[in-house]
Amino acid sequence: MAAWFEPATPPARWAVVAGDGAEAETALDAARVAHELLVVRTGSPDADALLADLSPVLGRLLDDMTPRQRRLAVLILVDGRRQADAAEILGISRASVSVAHGRARIHEVGLLLRAVRACWTAGRALASTDTGVEPLTDGATVPR
Repeated sequence: MAAWFEPATPPARWAVVAGDGAEAETALDAARVAHELLVVRTGSPDADALLADLSPVLGRLLDDMTPRQRRLAVLILVDGRRQADAAEILGISRASVSVAHGRARIHEVGLLLRAVRACWTAGRALASTDTGVEPLTDGATVPR
């Protein structure tokens, strides 16, 4: 997800999929048809149902950010900085950071990121009991 925050990242559709390249292509095709920017699939029907509602909203919020807002989001959500620290790093006032934080809905993006991560983790754990593979933290799997 950190790559999406990079200011130079061009508009694109993203698929985070547990499985092989064919499953990722299928997910991207589904995203294209549904006009969604982000699709996340774990292989667990229950988790994937939740992710089908959460991930498109997260995709839209991230896509709506300006490059400056994305830099701020990286500092706060990825690097774990406080708004005051971000203001100093970016060389702007704390008030400007507060306004940019609100307009970019960075708090809401953070909440959605946490929810998507939790669904991903739970979904991979559920899917691993069905497929006989052990989930890793990055979504890859290894045989048990």
